[in-house]
Amino acid sequence: MFRSFTTPQLTSVFNAHFSMIQLNPDVIKDCWIKTSKRSSSIKKAFGMLEHEEPETNASFMNLPITIQAFFKELIFELDCDSVKIRQRCEQLGARHVDFSERGFHSNFWDIFQVCTIEVIAECNLGLNEDQHRSYELAWIHLLSSVVKSMRNGYTRRRTHLERPKSNT
Repeated sequence: MFRSFTTPQLTSVFNAHFSMIQLNPDVIKDCWIKTSKRSSSIKKAFGMLEHEEPETNASFMNLPITIQAFFKELIFELDCDSVKIRQRCEQLGARHVDFSERGFHSNFWDIFQVCTIEVIAECNLGLNEDQHRSYELAWIHLLSSVVKSMRNGYTRRRTHLERPKSNT
């Protein structure tokens, strides 16, 4: 059963265990590469051929740095505050409408979420089993909130842009 976290609990788990990046410096890059290997549509959105290795695409490989900075912002600058996270993610989701012309689909976030959870589950964090599970659950909670909020922002803006303009 999914464990519900309060903001202080999330902050505590992340502050105590964000050493994941230090112990596993390529974790976000690994999540990103795994995501591209799950969906040829993601590769296509970045102009890659289906069998092209994502590591050879410079623009694709620049994104993990941005993604890592984004999660650092959510965890540390926004203090895992659910209202602030929702607002920030809705803004970012709305901006992704601009990438639709390049082949972006909002289901890419679902693929990234699953891949991230899988990669984190495999990380060496130096934690006991209960601590590691709490850490995974905190990420599941955060990623679910991020994806839901980004999708809300994306859908809202897309709907607004597709609405016919009235002559009033």
